[in-house]
Amino acid sequence: MKILIVSPYVPHPLAGHGGGVYIYDMIRHLSTVHELTLISFADEHERRFLPDLSPLLTDMHIVPRLKGPVRNIGTAVRLAGIRGLQFVRSIVAWEPFIASKFRSRAMARTIRELTSSQHFDIVQIEYTQMGQYARNVQSGKTVLHQIDVLLRTIQRYTSAVRSPFARAWYRLEWCRLDRFENRMIHLHNGITTLTQPDAFLLEWQTHNRQVEVLSPGVDLPAPPEVHTRRDSDTLLFVGNLSQIPNDDAAIWLCTDIFPRIVAGHPTATLTIIGRLPSQDLRAAATDSRIRLLDFVEDLHPYLFRAGVFVAPLRLGGGIKIKILDALAHRCPIVTTPVGREGITGLTSASVCVSRSAEGLASHCIALLKDPARAADLGQKGFDVVRRNFSWGIVLDRTTRYYASLRESEYA
Repeated sequence: MKILIVSPYVPHPLAGHGGGVYIYDMIRHLSTVHELTLISFADEHERRFLPDLSPLLTDMHIVPRLKGPVRNIGTAVRLAGIRGLQFVRSIVAWEPFIASKFRSRAMARTIRELTSSQHFDIVQIEYTQMGQYARNVQSGKTVLHQIDVLLRTIQRYTSAVRSPFARAWYRLEWCRLDRFENRMIHLHNGITTLTQPDAFLLEWQTHNRQVEVLSPGVDLPAPPEVHTRRDSDTLLFVGNLSQIPNDDAAIWLCTDIFPRIVAGHPTATLTIIGRLPSQDLRAAATDSRIRLLDFVEDLHPYLFRAGVFVAPLRLGGGIKIKILDALAHRCPIVTTPVGREGITGLTSASVCVSRSAEGLASHCIALLKDPARAADLGQKGFDVVRRNFSWGIVLDRTTRYYASLRESEYA
């Protein structure tokens, strides 16, 4: 099939967020059996990833987009002006701010011209905010690929914030997003999510019973050639620290969870890996046993070495690619219900889950003190990923769904 992918970011493993990893891997695997074209926004930083994508694609079209953070004062002022106008537009047009941020005449024109000059079987549009561009598609069945159902994310932010002004803002954004997502759903021929809970939410919200669950895939890495023993004292947290859910989780881990772990296992250490840590996180990570690293290009050594992968996520939505990746490395997982959300097949035999700091710390201590149990947990988690999330299975499901959509007269 001939597939056009429309993305708000250049998808790449070094993009610094799970969506970039997932979409890049999806392109890498889909390109083995389908003809792919990409249209994507990109800033100057993201352009360095394009040479890696080029061999996987038949064609690629880039629409420039300015985004933060920027160091040049003039550029920062320009970006602030753009965001101000977009904010005003979101109020006047009664649409969510994230949709206004990604509204672009250049993107609309590129999609319209490309789908007029070529015929595509499927036009796969990534993320809710990009759904607005379905109006510009001239050929092919459109699929809104809901990597993260934003309504769930906004609901959790609203419950978590303490400021009444922030809570009022999130409630307002929820109302606009509810209206926007309903409109976007009905613009497309097909809707896909990564998890069954997200599918249920969309079906309830929009009364659309045709939401398809296409779980993400994960590569299953070969174990290191030289056997690497896990460090039974090391905890590992990974995430894009510029994103609120990861920042919140890392701060909670440093201030409330890790001190409880050290009290029960004094030799424990914590490594946090992620780009753009906040000042609040830096202030929280002052314990000498906490190592705060910037984004690293190769996570394999850390995932093979860590005694426990801990992900105390309280905010956000969708499936967590970092947890799937850790499971694929046979790393024992301690997380929250939010962290394990949507990962089919996980049970208490393959992952440790708690909502409280006390419960998370207790799980970590137990696994650090019992490497045999930790290894068994890691192996069972790996088996879940192998059965449900290997790319061969995911690719087959996706191809069959797209073929049925292409052949459907009424979609």
